[in-house]
Amino acid sequence: MKKIGVLTGDFAIDLYQSIPCKVGNKYLRVQVDGGVNPCCVMGTTMGNIAEKDYHEVWFSDSYSVFRERMENIHHEKFHLTDPEWAFCQQCPHSEVNLETYYESEVEKDPKKVSSEDMRAAVFQKIAEKKGNG
Repeated sequence: MKKIGVLTGDFAIDLYQSIPCKVGNKYLRVQVDGGVNPCCVMGTTMGNIAEKDYHEVWFSDSYSVFRERMENIHHEKFHLTDPEWAFCQQCPHSEVNLETYYESEVEKDPKKVSSEDMRAAVFQKIAEKKGNG
C-alpha cells in the first residue's frame, strides 16, 4: 500500500475533519533537555522527564487533556480556526492515525470487517468527505 502523508502531497485533504488524532496515545517526543511533546510538530511540552518520572508525565492531567482534545478534533475542528493548532493541517502522522483509526473500528466489532475491508471503508469515507468538502 502506498504511504500516506499530508506533507508529501499523498494525502491532500485535512485528515482531521474526518477522524480523531491518536498520536498522543502512541507517540511522544523527548527533547534533549527532557521536555516531552505529544507530537513532533507541537511546541507545547507536557512535562519533563528530567524533573518527573516518565509515568507522571504520560499520565499527567495536561497529557490527558491533550488526548481528549485530539480525540474530538474532527468534531470540534479547532485546528481550522486556532492558529496554535494550525500545524495539524500539515500532519506528518496521517498514516499512523489512519492505521489506528481503522484498527479501533475493527476492535469494536472484529467479526464485522477485516482490517483490509476497514481500511478501504476509511479511505472511502475520507474520499466522500473530500467530495462534499
